[in-house]
Amino acid sequence: MPRHIAFLRGINVGGHRVKMDELRRLFGELSFSDVSTFIASGNVVFESPDEDRAGLEREIEGRFEEDGGQVRAIPRLATPSAFQSDLPPLHAPPSRAYSP
Repeated sequence: MPRHIAFLRGINVGGHRVKMDELRRLFGELSFSDVSTFIASGNVVFESPDEDRAGLEREIEGRFEEDGGQVRAIPRLATPSAFQSDLPPLHAPPSRAYSP
């Protein structure tokens, strides 16, 4: 079953506090399996047969709206490319590089 990562914006900021055990419970109610969270970041790893990012986004955000909260969900398939950026890596120019 495909593994996903949901990056949630609006969790544990501005007075909108959600404990991670509660967050795992909410994702379990959405019928996602093998749900885990990373510290109090609002990042959730889960399994779902659904690979439609827009559909997952609507489902996750809709669940929070039911509880009166507003959260922006950014789901991604948990593949190595999910962590890659299109931007080049940050490197100091050789003349400014630190050398001990």
